[in-house]
Amino acid sequence: MAPGTGVTVGLIDTGIEPTHWEFASGRVSETILPGASNEDGTTFSHGTAVASLIAAQREELPSWLPEEYGQHNFHGIAWGADLHMFSIPLGSGSDDPYAPISISSLTDFDSVLDGRFRTALADEHGVDILNMSFAAEGLIENYDGTDLRSAFDDTIATTAQSGRAPADKTLLVWAAGNHHGNNCTAGTDNCIENKINATSPGVINALPVYVEELRSHSVSVVATQRDGTLASFSNRCGVAAKWCIAAPGEDLLVAFFGPKDELPSWGYAWRASGTSYAAPLVAGGLAVLKHYFRGQLGNTEVLARLYATADRSGDATRPDQVASGGQCPEHLDLDGNRSDC
Repeated sequence: MAPGTGVTVGLIDTGIEPTHWEFASGRVSETILPGASNEDGTTFSHGTAVASLIAAQREELPSWLPEEYGQHNFHGIAWGADLHMFSIPLGSGSDDPYAPISISSLTDFDSVLDGRFRTALADEHGVDILNMSFAAEGLIENYDGTDLRSAFDDTIATTAQSGRAPADKTLLVWAAGNHHGNNCTAGTDNCIENKINATSPGVINALPVYVEELRSHSVSVVATQRDGTLASFSNRCGVAAKWCIAAPGEDLLVAFFGPKDELPSWGYAWRASGTSYAAPLVAGGLAVLKHYFRGQLGNTEVLARLYATADRSGDATRPDQVASGGQCPEHLDLDGNRSDC
């Protein structure tokens, strides 16, 4: 059996092109959440790219692709897994300086985010692992736990999944954020010489720091470069180190859906960087572990096994790790907007 067989990986993202040749027929489903619509290929599909790192199929290239495309062939970590996309709206993004989201704005967003999780975590979808490659500006270390519990009371209650046994809790995989090195104004938390020193994940991406009931089934993912060191754009694990892991997030091959020269919009790949792409590698890895240990380990035990067997020889997840500023090609913000870091 192909790795990930029998496992369903969900994604809350911008949507997916299920007819892209990288996806096996019949193994991709989609639920369009309020405000979203089917992607039509006129803009880059972040969701298609993220999903391909999890479950792009391991097949020969289509005959209609140019011969030189062969060097770009790839497959997902768990190419036997099923995918379910929960599509959210895609906005236009912003070039404004980094501005941490306020508690009042988080409170206003609670019902929206809770609604997304209620749908994605519904029993009818059978999602084992849920990938979230979006982030809010604002570092978890700069918020008060009591305030966050109050602001996100509905979302926390839903994602805690208190009605499920540990073995059945959906695992939540979060991109830590691409905020390191973003432009900022003096006086902003963690702003040093007009650049953000992102010493921890984004505020909604590392809630287990303050919310104990999320710790067994949540993980934030930071990005590494090809040499294994932290990517310049990536948030650090920082205070969330116990619930954080590093994965490759630079120059990764992904399925492309969008406008590109003369090729059909669904027919090629490109290279992408960001914690958005590190997170699905972890989600895919968890799917492989769940498949491999089927009937032996429950979901929370699978995540514990991932932590226990991770390579700890580097410094990517050290709480005190700080790196120089940099830029990333793109990321999604809390509302699903795509923008430069």
